[in-house]
Amino acid sequence: MFVRRQALVVTALFAACQLLSWISLGESQSCVSPLQCNARQCADCACVDGKCSCADGWSGSGCNTPFCVNRTDGCSGHGTCQVTKTSMSCQCDSGFSGPHCANTSHCDLKCVHGGVPDATCTTCDGCLVAWVGPTCNVYNASIDAATLLTMYTTFFQTLVEQQQGYEVAINSTKNPIPGWDAVAAAYDLIPE
Repeated sequence: MFVRRQALVVTALFAACQLLSWISLGESQSCVSPLQCNARQCADCACVDGKCSCADGWSGSGCNTPFCVNRTDGCSGHGTCQVTKTSMSCQCDSGFSGPHCANTSHCDLKCVHGGVPDATCTTCDGCLVAWVGPTCNVYNASIDAATLLTMYTTFFQTLVEQQQGYEVAINSTKNPIPGWDAVAAAYDLIPE
């Protein structure tokens, strides 16, 4: 009987510890597990000496506040929220700069084919595959088909990874509408 009680106490303590690792932190609480520091969405967030250590793109006592979520929430409507497993930042539209794309850069350089003006506003960076030149306006026809295919495959793979990052960011935000999760689950069950 004594051994059975001990086993129950140990089981209860273990369950309590697991429960603690899933509870979100309040402003004055300390952490005991990386899970309390948003480790599910933030691969580099950690619990260090009882306090959450947030990685780039996350803040708050439990690392639950994302730097950006979309164009309007975090990137001031002038950029795209770039999310990876280890960081979050805004990729600013042409003519805007700063961490939240809130600064106008008064650059009149017109980039085409995916390019954006560089810091000095003299050439364009980030031209799409096979486009070169100061404004990404010259197609490099000398690239052989195999290399071009590899370049496009890498480019589209990057786009897919960015889209997955956006989905993670969107899914990790808390929706303030009560019952939204139930509505979303019911919507997912509707056949196409």
